[in-house]
Amino acid sequence: MIGEMTGEMTGEMAGEMNETPCCRGCGVALRPAVLMFGDDDPALLERLRARGDAYQEWEERMEAAVSLSGRGGGGSSSGDSGGDGDSGRGGDSGGGIGGGGGSGGGSSLRLVILELGCGLRVPSVRGECEAVLRDTRARGGAATLVRVNAEPEAARVDGLGLGDAEAEAAVSIVGTALSVLRMIDAAMVDVHADDAAGVRTP
Repeated sequence: MIGEMTGEMTGEMAGEMNETPCCRGCGVALRPAVLMFGDDDPALLERLRARGDAYQEWEERMEAAVSLSGRGGGGSSSGDSGGDGDSGRGGDSGGGIGGGGGSGGGSSLRLVILELGCGLRVPSVRGECEAVLRDTRARGGAATLVRVNAEPEAARVDGLGLGDAEAEAAVSIVGTALSVLRMIDAAMVDVHADDAAGVRTP
């Protein structure tokens, strides 16, 4: 919330909506740190700009590390998500970007972009996920987009502009975010159990 940086909140909390919470430091009403249509709040815009710059810097380092690893250069990567900032390409729902694999023993980093419930009406997160996928693969890195949506039309992954590589670069899953995450978690538990038992997972 904008206002948390300058002081503590006053007014009634959840359940008491008869008074607008305000910042004790400056007296300004608190508001969600989300960019609305036509929003010109200077404090919010400055905060989102700073967070967007930080995201762009992280994204560049991540793509470079994955791409270098894909070319046999090793390297390491860290995972994060877009957060609440305007990353320059915007944000509207759940897009997470994380690196997998290791940097030792000859294994290379592989990027998985997990997109959860991003609809078609405000497609900013969808566009960001697709851009990261294209950028990373264009630089020689291994990247896959996993698009999860309860609506079949919104879960489609065709038309990403990747040509023949499109089918292997993206996975479409129709389902709710929670149900799909639970299935992925269960599958990962099985894979780790097989690894511990020395069973090769196809």
